Amino acid sequence: MVDDGNRGDFECAGVEPFTYQGKTKLVRMSSYQTPEAMFDDAERLADWAANAMTAALRTKETMQSARWHQANTSWPTGAHRA
Repeated sequence: MVDDGNRGDFECAGVEPFTYQGKTKLVRMSSYQTPEAMFDDAERLADWAANAMTAALRTKETMQSARWHQANTSWPTGAHRA
């Protein structure tokens, strides 16, 4: 997984995100290819994978927080904020 915390590493390595053709446009995913050079060095690959896992956990926490905030700050239909 890639987020703002590790996107630069992927871009510096020259890899691109996975993409697919949507109905109207090309969709870029938050998952990137692993640089080929990582497969030659098990330690570097393990570090790269750990950074990707950390990004995935950050993303999960952000999404859960956003869902909680949305669920707990919604106003019932017809209610008005003061």
